[in-house]
Amino acid sequence: MSSKKIFRKLNIAAFGVGLFSCALCCLLPLIAVALGSASLLAAVAYLEKVGQFLLMIAILLTIYFWWQTQKKKACAVDCHCKTQASGE
Repeated sequence: MSSKKIFRKLNIAAFGVGLFSCALCCLLPLIAVALGSASLLAAVAYLEKVGQFLLMIAILLTIYFWWQTQKKKACAVDCHCKTQASGE
């Protein structure tokens, strides 16, 4: 094999590696944006479920404490009705 053919093959190989390196370098920001967007989407999907769960807990606790205050309003503040009922 002549040295011209060897250099030509090496030149083609070097051009291919250079082209691949250039393409990879140019695409790297796009790959980073795609991976970052995908990870944010996964985090948002997870946190949305957590937020819905916490919202349901807050609603249930609000209803429970409202119900507890409604039960306590049946008697006067000084518990006058209890002493009257026990005195009769």
